[in-house]
Amino acid sequence: MDDRPAEIRSLTGLRGVAACWVMLYHAEFRAGTTAPVRVLIDHGYLAVDLFFILSGFVLALNHAPAFRRDREAAYAGFLRKRLARTYPLYLVATLVCFALVRAGAFTAGAFIGGPATGWALAANLALIQSWHTRFGSIDGPGWSVSAEWGAYLLFPLFCRAALSGRAWRGWAVAALCLLAVAGLSILPDAWAGEAGGRAGPLDLWVGASYAPGLRCLAGFGLGVALFRAAGDGLGHRLGPRACGHPLLCPALAIALLALLCVRGADVAIVVLFAGLILVLSGGTDRVTRVLGSGPIRFLGTISYALYLVHEPVLAGWREAVARAGLPLDHAATLGCGLASALLLATLCHVLIERPARRLLGGLAFPPVSPARPAAV
Repeated sequence: MDDRPAEIRSLTGLRGVAACWVMLYHAEFRAGTTAPVRVLIDHGYLAVDLFFILSGFVLALNHAPAFRRDREAAYAGFLRKRLARTYPLYLVATLVCFALVRAGAFTAGAFIGGPATGWALAANLALIQSWHTRFGSIDGPGWSVSAEWGAYLLFPLFCRAALSGRAWRGWAVAALCLLAVAGLSILPDAWAGEAGGRAGPLDLWVGASYAPGLRCLAGFGLGVALFRAAGDGLGHRLGPRACGHPLLCPALAIALLALLCVRGADVAIVVLFAGLILVLSGGTDRVTRVLGSGPIRFLGTISYALYLVHEPVLAGWREAVARAGLPLDHAATLGCGLASALLLATLCHVLIERPARRLLGGLAFPPVSPARPAAV
């Protein structure tokens, strides 16, 4: 059996779109926009939920076959590859943000991140800041990396629950995950450990409760269950049949864009995220081809770096603009911040991510690009 990591180009491109979306959300570029566009930008926090679902789906695609052959060896290899893929750049971003905050590079409230104390740094380096530790993430977006590590540790359980036995088990896992998403959306701020500043009902990211971890586990488990639905060789073939019509993916994309402009539709948006991933996994329509095209796929390739570095870069530009007395929402300044984040993310991907993955054995073979998930 071929052990090379599989890539579905359209899903890589979708990850790049999500990274740019969350970057625009953190840039707070809302001045002068119409109400629907403002709501769409405000929904950018849901890009993290899209990341969680994509992670579950793609990791099931790449690692579920190995878990069926030799569970213990596969688990060790899986964690080693995840460590090689996520930790080196996360470590650099966390240490740089820690140094910047301790040096007073940002004024109070200008940077999304937790207190830069010694204990907080230890929790961040151990990737437990989102596990009800109350420390917070020093590099704000890093909270989701911490939450995903919990999902990685439980990955064999997700595979056993969703990918073994009869097909109904996969659907049951998906239903339970969606119920968890709906339940989290109605949590009061006090129960969720949030401070009342949620951008939406699912905006749960402060590590003062178990809500961020549960949010991640719900999305990740949904992604694993989607892999079963897409056709993983265990007898369930909904994915290829559902993806056959050339208008289905464009219709889903239009419906998703419409819901993103409606306040309070957050849970329904997550449901459509799942449907879009399922359809893109086997689609051949124009939307699938555009997302898999070179420039958008490149954004997906650097999406992890872009996600980790964009907040300190944007905060740095906000600080510079404030000290210069310029308006914070100045379009040229925003453009410089976004361009700087893209450039730095590219450099981090080339100089840190790729060498670390090769050194630690996380990328032993070049990726391949099947048209749809392989029957493994």
